[in-house]
Amino acid sequence: MKRVLPISCVMLALTASAALAGHLNLSWGPECASDALVTNKNFACDTNSGSSTMVVSFVPANTHARLLGADVVITGATCADPVITNWWQFKNTGACRISALSANTLISGSAMGCLDAWGGQGTATIDYYGDPVLIAIPVPPVQGNRVYIKVGCSVPTEVALGVEEGREYFLCNVVVNHANTVGPGSCTGCLDPMIWGLRSIMLGYQDRTEPPVFTSEQIGEPLVNQLISWQGAPPWWWDHRCEVATQNKTWGQIKSLYR
Repeated sequence: MKRVLPISCVMLALTASAALAGHLNLSWGPECASDALVTNKNFACDTNSGSSTMVVSFVPANTHARLLGADVVITGATCADPVITNWWQFKNTGACRISALSANTLISGSAMGCLDAWGGQGTATIDYYGDPVLIAIPVPPVQGNRVYIKVGCSVPTEVALGVEEGREYFLCNVVVNHANTVGPGSCTGCLDPMIWGLRSIMLGYQDRTEPPVFTSEQIGEPLVNQLISWQGAPPWWWDHRCEVATQNKTWGQIKSLYR
């Protein structure tokens, strides 16, 4: 039987401290940012068919023998409404699109510059949280204008692959299907702009098997792109309060408010 070692187990077994290094990328799919960067998605919201896919990839700071798992955190925000609209409600009890959000580790067949970190053997789970924290118990409902997506990826230990410093690797897809967009049972708010940002990736490695040596790497800096927009949302919506835009401040002054 294959044994899957989730990222949480990897973190408990660390023998080296996590370091902020490497680079990450986020793009609208189906391809990685290095193959075809798409930073904005305009959807006419006129069909229930199809889906829109966020693609997460990374570049490791160092070469590692085996990549065992990854935790991915993506933040979404809107200033178009005081709360996340019904179209983006996936997890609340009675949410309009309760099953419209999913994650997978299926790399695009047209990928060229982005390698599959999982070799076709990875699995993914997804959670969707309300503001303000990821660790609250119970999980806070989505009732503000900010949300968090957390994806956990893992691979059976015996088929885990190595990663090389400086190469870009595909990690996962976050898939938003278009169900309940029009017609009976449709959800309001599809046309409202949203901004999404890849906040961090935590990677768990096994660098030696006898004795086992585990390390971690936390990535928070973009290689090419960290933010993607829906319906043309401006980038300053991400990670900043909406009222900041009403003040006549420079970008440097705005950033200083959140340090």
